Amino acid sequence: MFKVIIMPVAEADIAEAFQWWHDHRSLEQAHRWYLEIYPAIASLSESAERRPLSPEAAKLGVAIREFYFGIGSHPTHRVVFFIEKGIVKVLRVRHLARGQLRRSDL
Repeated sequence: MFKVIIMPVAEADIAEAFQWWHDHRSLEQAHRWYLEIYPAIASLSESAERRPLSPEAAKLGVAIREFYFGIGSHPTHRVVFFIEKGIVKVLRVRHLARGQLRRSDL
């Protein structure tokens, strides 16, 4: 079992996504997304090693992993993280439309 830490920039990503849901969908959907993202991230404590490496991992030379998340049948975001000494560090929570990460995004 891993300890899961959400890094400050990932927390900011979550707040930004909440605001987007609020502004473009509804407050109800924003709250639903917000309330479901944290248990999804917490599930990494048991499943982190089963998640695939992200497409950028080889290019960046960092063993970052990812999983997709959404509140409906279609994922909207990906959670990007790495594992270090028994700790899962969530680096980013990005909308799928934002494309691949650059080193400066980490």
